[in-house]
Amino acid sequence: MSARLHEFLKLSLIAILGFLACSLPDSFTTLIVLLMVARPESYLKAYRLGGQKMIAGCLMLASFLVFDAFTRDIPPFSDPGERALDTARWLLLLLGFIPLADGLAGKPSRIAVLFLAALAGFFTGLFKTTPLKSILLFQNDFQTGFHLTAPTTGLIAATAMLGLLIFGPFILNKETRYPVWRGLKIALWGVALYLCTFMLMASQSRAAYLVSVIVIPLTLWLQDHCEKPPKEASQRLKIGLQIATLFLIVQGLAINHEAIWHRIAPDLSSLKEIVSSAAPLSTPPAVESSLTLRWTVLQEAFRVIQEKPFFGWGPLSSRSFIASSGDQRLMTPVTKIWLAHFHNGYAEIIVRSGLIGFLVILICLTLMAHSLLRAIHERSPPRDLVMFCLSALTMILIWGFSSNFNSDPIRGLITLISSTLCSLAIYMKPRRLNTALNGERTA
Repeated sequence: MSARLHEFLKLSLIAILGFLACSLPDSFTTLIVLLMVARPESYLKAYRLGGQKMIAGCLMLASFLVFDAFTRDIPPFSDPGERALDTARWLLLLLGFIPLADGLAGKPSRIAVLFLAALAGFFTGLFKTTPLKSILLFQNDFQTGFHLTAPTTGLIAATAMLGLLIFGPFILNKETRYPVWRGLKIALWGVALYLCTFMLMASQSRAAYLVSVIVIPLTLWLQDHCEKPPKEASQRLKIGLQIATLFLIVQGLAINHEAIWHRIAPDLSSLKEIVSSAAPLSTPPAVESSLTLRWTVLQEAFRVIQEKPFFGWGPLSSRSFIASSGDQRLMTPVTKIWLAHFHNGYAEIIVRSGLIGFLVILICLTLMAHSLLRAIHERSPPRDLVMFCLSALTMILIWGFSSNFNSDPIRGLITLISSTLCSLAIYMKPRRLNTALNGERTA
């Protein structure tokens, strides 16, 4: 097989995986399983290339998850098969990113294909579920996640906007043989930003709005201060892209302000009630809102944690306790269906694994992160890729205070980010061979 055909097949597989990650997560999971079976040597290769601590952290955390799943008392209404399946999904997240990182091999071209395909897959849900007229008018009168849940869509849209702003100047400044290609790149960048902004606004996700306001400006500020001063033309382009983004956001808020305010106003009233009342949850709240619902279910999480604080109740136990609580305030107001989780990823972990389990998970993740960041520092890969991955993970961690990590599209997004970081940390060439590339990307 020729080298070109081999590279084409690899890029095709990477593109398929990226496309499916946030559009058809079940198919993405199936392909990751097949990749793990087909490339078992990738784990040994990663170990030999300096990923010993990362592999050790993965194995420790995987062992704990298996122990956590099969050594817990099963709460009422909990299905053992569903608990085992949930554990299998988290094991795939822990172990599946390494074969994908091996396929990426630290090559920016492959990483670019992965994320561009993921963005294309994310947009398919928009065009499947939304009339073209609404997209063109930049208006959506109700909360929607299109093909995903609204909070998940909001987070992915915010992450995509972050990537467009970080990589935009480099992509649009890159010289091309034909001027028409530069115009096409600018047009495609503008369309992608427009669609991401529209999806972020339509999600009406307060958590996604919050992480956007916190992380995106901070990341862009760090990008300006951590890199060498760019050329004047590049700096003007960067400022222009940021102004265009701000204009789209302001326009989206202006056009959809009634729908967004209708979504936020009840939460403001509920927040006043919670702050002013000594016992805000002793009786059903006077103002029904999403915030009241989340506050109520979080109190139920605290009650469950107090019953078994150290070792927790096992996978999917939150669903069982919510359904068996008998508290009708823990039902969604419209559908009158029991909530599926506590709307706080960290509370979910403690309910599942206890405080000791949370500490074990934290130690394992810290070990893995320290190993990756140390390797990245030694190899000095392109800064914009590292900054995007770390900022995207920061977005997910902040978003987790208001939402649930136990979502297949979120696991798919984390897999893409962690595989990219792993490939940059392990498969990139050493620092002395990578200086020219960094200089090019900061020029």
